[in-house]
Amino acid sequence: MTPPISRVLVAPSPAKTGTTLTVEEDDGAVFPPADPPFTALVWKENVTPVIGTNAEYVDVTKITGDELKLVRGDVPITIEKGMLVAATGLMPVYELNEPVTLTHLFPSHEPPYVLTLHAPSGEIGSYGSADGVNNDGAGLAFFAFEPQQAGIWRGRFESTGRAAPDLRLFVKHSAAL
Repeated sequence: MTPPISRVLVAPSPAKTGTTLTVEEDDGAVFPPADPPFTALVWKENVTPVIGTNAEYVDVTKITGDELKLVRGDVPITIEKGMLVAATGLMPVYELNEPVTLTHLFPSHEPPYVLTLHAPSGEIGSYGSADGVNNDGAGLAFFAFEPQQAGIWRGRFESTGRAAPDLRLFVKHSAAL
């Protein structure tokens, strides 16, 4: 199944740090609703996407017509008119103070595991992770916490010589006041 995809019609301004872009006419409707936010990949056409070189993961937090509101990635690139934009994944959604357990299965048991966690406020913390091993000898890293801030959280597990893919989750404000 092909993910929702379009082209950049109007690039962010400034192109490396701007937080809105416009996709081709009527293509805003092909993307999933941005509640909860979703992750998208922006890259140059006809090349293999390389994050930080010719591609960037962004989080889309709002769509108005064909305009996408973005939270830029850790390794921003210059986004230009004509680049491709594809929705790549919805984020899991949690409530404030709801227990969250993040996990990653490494191909082999190589502790210690460390989780680097980015809070919505920009705070960054590194945490030792509990670990386990499955019957195949793979290493399981896991970390549990209760988020105290609403917004997009990002994290990544690392072990000796290996880094897991980025994790993203969305914590919404509680409906109860």
